[in-house]
Amino acid sequence: MSVADEAATREILTFLYQYHIAPVFPDIAENAALLGAKHKLAMADAIIYATALEHHATLWTQDDDFAGLSHVRYYPKKKS
Repeated sequence: MSVADEAATREILTFLYQYHIAPVFPDIAENAALLGAKHKLAMADAIIYATALEHHATLWTQDDDFAGLSHVRYYPKKKS
């Protein structure tokens, strides 16, 4: 790994360590499978959504795959 790559890795980790990382428990995984099928979400999106619901959190996003879902605050990206 180059010095630049190592510096970038350290910068990313420093940023991520500021936040709580929620584990994906089996019940979240099962709910993600159901939500993914119901709302036609990609696996990663379904896990994100199921995790937010499990933690009674509002999901803030600019990803239009989440538009219209409950407990989601969707803000479309501004066109440049």
